[in-house]
Amino acid sequence: MDLKDQQEYQQKLKELEQDDEEQWWRAGQNDQFDLNKKLFRVGCRPAYRKFIECDKQYDDKDIITCDELKQDLQKCLAMLKYFYGTTEM
Repeated sequence: MDLKDQQEYQQKLKELEQDDEEQWWRAGQNDQFDLNKKLFRVGCRPAYRKFIECDKQYDDKDIITCDELKQDLQKCLAMLKYFYGTTEM
């Protein structure tokens, strides 16, 4: 892997980390602040990862803690399904 490829790899990795930290519905400069572009690029992976981390952290008795993340994930999946259904590729 040459220096240019390594820099591109590091840049992509940094973008993915930023996506994980941001809200699923907040598109950034990488996507020209367009939610369609962000959802087509990363899907609902960041929302899903947050929900899985919460689910692992809390046991079944404390599942109420993760309900908001689950609702966010369901909203993201519904919006992604809508975008795929209405957008010509």
